[in-house]
Formats: sequence, C-alpha cells, structure tokens
Amino acid sequence: MVKETPLVQQYQKIKSQYPDTFLFFRLGDFYELFGDDAIHASKIMEVTLTKRQEMPLCGIPYHSATKYIKKLLNKSKSVAICEQTEDPSEAKGIVKREVVRVITPGTIIEDELLSEDSNNFLVSISKTSSKFGIVFLDISTGDFMGCEVDNINSLEAELSRQRVREAVIPVDSDELDSFLTKQFAEVAVTKKDSWYFNVSKAGDSIKSYFNLSTLKGWELDKYPSVTAACGGLIQYLSETQKDRKVTLKKFRIYTVDEKMILDRKTQENLELVKNLHDGKKKNTLFEVLDFTDTAMGMRKLVQWILGPLKDIDKIRMRLNSVEELIQKPEISLTISELLNKTSDMERIIGKANFGSCNARDMTGLKESLKIIPALKEFLKSFNSGLIKSMEDKLAPLNNIVDELEKAIKEPPPLTVKEGNIIKRGYSARLDELMDITSGDKKWVLELEERERRRLNIPKLKVGYNKVHGYYIEITRLHSNKVPPEYQRKQTLINSERYITEELKNRENSILGAEEKKIALEYKIFCGLRDMVSGYNRIIQQNSEIIAQIDVLSSFARVSKKYSYSKPHVGNFNEITIKEGRHPVVEKNMAVHEFIPNDTLLDKDTNQILVITGPNMSGKSTYLKQTALITIMAQMGCFVPVSLAHIGITDRIFTRIGASENLAGGESTFMVEMTEVASILNNATDKSLLILDEVGRGTSTFDGISIAWAVIEEIAGIKGRTLFATHYFELTELAGYMKNVKNYNFVVREWEDKKKVVFLRKLQPGSADKSYGIHCAQLAGVPKNVIRRAWDIFKRLQDEQFDDKGLPKAAHNAQESQLSFSSELKKDDEYREKIKNIDLNRITPIEILNDM
Repeated sequence: MVKETPLVQQYQKIKSQYPDTFLFFRLGDFYELFGDDAIHASKIMEVTLTKRQEMPLCGIPYHSATKYIKKLLNKSKSVAICEQTEDPSEAKGIVKREVVRVITPGTIIEDELLSEDSNNFLVSISKTSSKFGIVFLDISTGDFMGCEVDNINSLEAELSRQRVREAVIPVDSDELDSFLTKQFAEVAVTKKDSWYFNVSKAGDSIKSYFNLSTLKGWELDKYPSVTAACGGLIQYLSETQKDRKVTLKKFRIYTVDEKMILDRKTQENLELVKNLHDGKKKNTLFEVLDFTDTAMGMRKLVQWILGPLKDIDKIRMRLNSVEELIQKPEISLTISELLNKTSDMERIIGKANFGSCNARDMTGLKESLKIIPALKEFLKSFNSGLIKSMEDKLAPLNNIVDELEKAIKEPPPLTVKEGNIIKRGYSARLDELMDITSGDKKWVLELEERERRRLNIPKLKVGYNKVHGYYIEITRLHSNKVPPEYQRKQTLINSERYITEELKNRENSILGAEEKKIALEYKIFCGLRDMVSGYNRIIQQNSEIIAQIDVLSSFARVSKKYSYSKPHVGNFNEITIKEGRHPVVEKNMAVHEFIPNDTLLDKDTNQILVITGPNMSGKSTYLKQTALITIMAQMGCFVPVSLAHIGITDRIFTRIGASENLAGGESTFMVEMTEVASILNNATDKSLLILDEVGRGTSTFDGISIAWAVIEEIAGIKGRTLFATHYFELTELAGYMKNVKNYNFVVREWEDKKKVVFLRKLQPGSADKSYGIHCAQLAGVPKNVIRRAWDIFKRLQDEQFDDKGLPKAAHNAQESQLSFSSELKKDDEYREKIKNIDLNRITPIEILNDM
C-alpha cells in the first residue's frame, strides 16, 4: 500500500488531468516519474526503475531531459512538463507545481528533437458533409496552411507531401482513425472531443486566438471543413502550450490543383526523398539535387520535390532564374558563400516567438541578417523576374542587427539565466552591478593572497559553491596554523573549510549584487527577444526568400555539375525526351557509362508504350527516369537530357515491384490489384502512368488477361503510359490499337545463344524472349540448375501445351529428369577422363579412340 503523502497527492491530482501523457514532475534538479509512468517510461528511456515505499520511481536530471524526451517522442508518446511555480525557500508546506507545457510529436520546437532537413507537421483533420478539411502546422517554422479534399485518396496524397508527426482528429471518427492506422502507422494519432471540430465554435476559437473580427481575410468562410479542422488544431494548441501563444506565418488556403500529385507509393517507388533500403537520404533524388547551403533551403527543396508545380508561368520563372544563375557563375558562387553564413532563421524566430531561444540563437539571427544588404546588392544584377521580386522583398532590419550587436557578448553562453550575456556599456544599471561584483571578486582574490602570506599556507584558497557559499579551504597538513577567528564550516577528506565574519559579511554583498546582475541580464535579454519577435513576419519573409534563393542556386549548381539541360514546359499533351538519363543511377556510375534513352509519349499514336525485355536490361531504370525527369522539370530544375518537352502532368502513378500488407490481410497480388484500381479510378489524360509487371502475381493466363484489359482501359482514359511487361502476348495490342507502340531493350547473344550482354538501349519493336535463364546464370545459380533449366526450356518450347493448358513436358517429367541426370553423369565421366590425360605421353589419335 503506497502511503499518500502530500507530495504523492499533489502528483496524482496533476496526473489525473493528463492521463495519456508521461508526467515529468519537477523535484529539485530532477524530473521524477511515478507509478505506471515510471514503469513504462523507464523501459523506453533506458533508465533504472527504483521504488520508495512501494511506489515505482524513475528520475532524470532536468538539465539533460531533452535526450530522454526524444526517446519517448520517437515512440509517439507525449510528455507533460510539471514545474515548481514558487521558490522552495518561500513555500509554506508543499511547493506549488503545475504543467507549463505538453510536448507531443507534433509540437516540438527544440533543435535537438527536430530534423534539420524536414518540417515537423502537426495536422488536424475534420470531415464536414462529404469533404475532408486538412490543416498543417509546423510550430518550429510557423508554416500554417490548409486545404479541402473530396475523398480519402486525395487525403492520402496530401498527407504524403508533408512530414507529419502527429494527427489530431475527432474522437468519434472511426473512418479517419482506421485510415491513419493503416496508411500512416508512424504518425501519432490524438483523438479529441467532437466539439473541438464544431464549425461554429471553431470559428470563435480561431478569431479569439488570433484576435480577428472575421474569418473572411483567411477565406475560411468558403471552406467549413477547413474551419472545423483549424478550430480543432487551435483548441489543441491552447491545451498543450498553455499560456504560450504560438506566432505563426499567415494562414494560407491552397487547392490540391496547384501542384502535381505524388501519392505515397509513388514517392517510395521513385525514391524521391527516402530510399527503399533504410528510409534515408542516400541514393535519392533529394541527395542528387541537394547543393543547398542552409537548413531552410534544404527543407524547401524537400517541399519542391514532393510538390512540383502545375502553373506554367511559375515553372518558367524558376527555370529562367536557374539559367541566369548558371550564366553568372562568379556571382552565384558569392551568393552561395553568403548563404553558407546563414543560420536557421526560420526556427530561431519560431523559438523567439515561443520564448525559448537563447543568446546563441540571437547571435545567429544577427549574423544572418547581416548578410542581407550584400545579398540584395548581388541579386540586383539579375534580370530574372522571380529573383528581382525576391530582392525587393528582402528586408535588412539593420536596427535589430545594431541592437543585438551592442547588447550580446560573443561568444554568448548557452544558458540565459546564469548571466554573462550582456555587454558592458549597454545598461548603466547593469554596469554598476558589474562593477560591484567585479570589485567584490577582486576583494576575494586579495583576501586569498593576504591570508596565504599571513598564515604561511601557500595552497590556502578562497572558494564558492551554490550550497555552502564562500569559504576558506585549508588542507589538514596545515590545520595547526588555523587562527581562532576561523569558524569550521565543512569537513572534507583531506581538508577543512572555514568562514570568517569578514568573509560572511562580504558574501552577502557579493551574492546580492550577483543575483541582481543575473536577474537584470535575463530581463534585458527577454526584452531583446521580444523586440525580435515584433519583427516576426519580416524575419519569416526573409527566411522564405533565402530558402527559395538557396534552392534555385542548388539547382544551378547541380545542373552545371551534371550537364543538365533546360526543359521546355507547356500546356501540351506530349512528353518528348532526347537522351534521357536517370539522375540517381547516373551519379553513381563512372563518367559516360550510363546509356541514355529517348521517350515519346502523347495522346494519339504514342499514348501507351509496351516495353519488353529481360530483367537487368534497363526497363525499371528507364521507367523511373522518365517520371523523375518530369518531376524535375515541373519543379523548375534543369533535367538530365539533351532535349525535353514536358507537357504539364497533373499526377504520376507508379505500380512497381512486389509488396504485401499482411497486417491488413492483403497478399502481394491483392496489394498490386489495389494499386491498379486506384490508378484506373483516378488517372486523367494529363497523368503519367508507370506500370511494371502488372498481373505477374497470379497465374499466367489470369495475369495476361488482367494486363490486357488494364491497357485497354488506360487507352480510354488517355493517360500517358509506360507499361513494362514480360508477357509478349501484350505486344499484339499494337496491331489493332493505334495509340499503343511496342519497344524493347537490346540484347546481344553469343556462344550459341547461351550467353548475353544487356546493352540497355531502347528500340522500337518487341523482344522475342525474356532471357530469364541468362539472368539466373549471371546471378550465380548453380551450373547444374542452369543446364537443367535449358533442358526443360527446350522441351517446353518444342512440345508446347496440351488441351488442358499444361506443358506436355510435364507428362514425362520423371523420364526427362532421369535422362538429364544420365547426361550429366556422362559429362562428369568425360571430365574425369580429360583430367587424367597425360598430354606428354599420348597422341591425338589415341585420345579420340579412348573417348
């Protein structure tokens, strides 16, 4: 039975208000967890579980709590920070405590808990009538936006664009709960009462939080589902952030038509920002294009990759900017050098708004703002309309630079509540306190020197610690020299510590002045932080512009390095690519080793390309490079081609590879068919479809039939399609469908067609065989298996099929195998004889006769 002390009672009362979070309960220099919290958290945080009066406990030092909180957040847990809200020395009875903040996966602002190269979005989702409202918020950067979608597929596509860490949904929405659990298992799902998402109450919450009189400026009056989602998010912010009001970028309503849709499966198959191997950046399009100099630019690059534009004018403005940056290499290099000196202003201002930034953040912001005048000057030399508009919007904020320059010491300390932040000369009162404390410290040094000489104790020292204050320390060796006016204060192993009336009196003066100095420095720093927060919008705008310049500069550098070409993007139906290359594969190959290929897709005679050829011939690379080139072009980047005409693509679909969803009760083939169904139900005549081996997960005849019917359906949709297959029967479609063309990858054979080389070159027409046995041979399958495969292949080829659709070779399989085994045995005998021949003692005639 746990004894309910006043402390335990206080803990339990606060814990009851936060049942679904781990309560970090402040006790002195530690955060303590009690009961079930301690049992479960100790395993995740990997700390020792203890007990006191049968109560399970685990504690962590408050100053290193971040690394433990990170472990909990990575498991999609939340943490309530419960602090002491009064000075223990002044408390009457139990010290007052209250939760000052709830840290959830979607409400992180600490640098140590965030990924530098991606946003950290909290999303709120609500369904009103038949529409889903989605609102995204990144507290660390202030990004704040929302949209409305018509169906669950569009919802999945929008959530896939962002790095969502947490989703807030109504508690009674089983549809959303099931969808998120199935499709976004890595996202923490938080369910809140339905009234959070009531449209009327949501509108009132938004207006109250942002001090608005109407929602028309936000255009929320047109989107009730978005209003509901936004209201739910605001209620959740108020609940988790307490009195801290988050300052955000201007809320932006966008439509899903603004950008190309890339669903989650397409992002994964094309390895846009994460590879399929371990989910990291290596061997992705992101890695290839990332020549950014700032964290802001890196995050912006990810956004551009996952959200290619559909607006032709905006795309061309980006392409023209990249072209001019390439044409002015010296200026571009200087711009890059300036950007390289820029700190993460976007997140610094986020922390400043939140009241959590430190002096080093302020110094980083100052140095970043310092580069803006020079950056503006260099941007003036460009003719690009996009770059000129950016130059106009950049604001130097020299007043902030000057104020921070005058105020903050360099290098500044990490902490803001222990002084040594503010420069001498910034505040007259602070200078007085500095003089007092420096004078007192000088007096302490003089006291130490005087007592050393007076008592003839060379190692006597005057010291200080927070627990015992000032003291005089003398080793036991000299204890006989201690004068009577010294009062013993503390006994150590090898020495004694003493105090004198003179030192005691001076201690009060020193500590009083030091405390006042530290308090005043913190007050001044908070004033500087508030001043910076007052320029929130301008600093956020500067951050946005610098991020965009950084990405355009990165595009220019990668385009020049890898000899990319400027694509022509327009509102036409074709995709024409001359000498296209896969940007990721090419980067990892020796110079000129990659074999480029052409592509022509349109709505009329080249709508569907049926591509045949063996594995390892280059089909998959070709399919993906066409999609990647299209994405890069609509991002506004140059592309790995000699020439490209890219008709605006609204969406890219991919059906590539084999995967399964056993937890969801879906086999590999069921997953394949689900993906095919999604493509056929959502593709348009402006879509690009990348299909590889449709129908391979079932029997041959079923698979061919499905693939055949899928191509006929796509022909009606008019979506531009690359259809790779091993089913040669599908090449018959080109004979009666004018919009289907056959292509194959060239293979060269030698040694009686038993060996091949893959030239990775696409040519018109269909392949005549799949070369599967050749691939098995190259993969290292044992020779006897390869030889047996050739034997079976020949029999199947010669004998064809019976009236039941079964290979006739199966009727005499045992006989065939015995015959084959006999042949192998003969071969082995011949080999053994040849090994034993002594060429120095036998003639050619004797060898022939012996065989």
